[in-house]
Amino acid sequence: MDHSEIARSPPVSASKTSSGRFEFARRLALAVIATGAIGAGVALYAQPLSAQAAKGPSEVPVEELMKPVGLADLAVGPADAKVTIVEYASMTCGHCAHFTTDIWPELKKKYVETNKVRYIFREFPLDDLAAAASMLARCTGGDKAFPLIEVLFEKQKEWAFGEGNPVPRLFEIAKQAGFTQESFDKCLTDQKLLDDITAGRSRASDVLGVSAHRSTVREAEGVGVRRGQPGAAPVRDRQAGGLHPGIVRQVPDRPEAARRHHRQSHARFRRLRRIGDTDVLHQRQEARRHADDGEV
Repeated sequence: MDHSEIARSPPVSASKTSSGRFEFARRLALAVIATGAIGAGVALYAQPLSAQAAKGPSEVPVEELMKPVGLADLAVGPADAKVTIVEYASMTCGHCAHFTTDIWPELKKKYVETNKVRYIFREFPLDDLAAAASMLARCTGGDKAFPLIEVLFEKQKEWAFGEGNPVPRLFEIAKQAGFTQESFDKCLTDQKLLDDITAGRSRASDVLGVSAHRSTVREAEGVGVRRGQPGAAPVRDRQAGGLHPGIVRQVPDRPEAARRHHRQSHARFRRLRRIGDTDVLHQRQEARRHADDGEV
């Protein structure tokens, strides 16, 4: 299978506001083909399957989403943060790589490192190559997992979409995290770890309803959101008891650039409105003058 055919899908994320509201966004869910040892090496086949229909409920309680099941969450930020971001991502997902390399550094600096946000990363492998990369991140253990995840996303095009066998390229990156050939092979042939990662993906799909879905998002209190994002699904607001469309990964308060653009847009609108009012007033004055002169 040509690795260029690996499915590319945006990440799946949810964010919890200080009011207890949990907005949840869904994305494409594909089955995972197990990695296996062949001879002395490890063979990886990027073979995405057909998208599955949503199996989970249309409403997901916060307690269900945050319930500790299987592998411990990979998390950074204080547990008592007012906002918790939960991301389901595939290591071969181009949109996930974009977020990690271009957006995550600023989000981490402004919100996570200032204890405003807790960020949780959960594996949602779209293929066995993504599962293998997730396994390596898990095998590093402790604080080394996130740095390896960041490097894997940063160099995704090199190891996931290059020509030929991706395993040697994956190993070259893993060596930077301290892997030897022996520990590398041992990690990728750890069936229990693979089963745990696959079980987490299955739970996300079957229990939480992570799947291909399209909806319209809207602004929620305390959260800056982008309208019209695909992949949103309704989640019950526990306080109001009503249904609210899900949102895509966002954090409280707009980043400064977004706030500046927002202010500039409103300023332009006010200027245009003043110009429009002036034009209308001028036209009315001209009409009255012509009427007084008997021209109309």
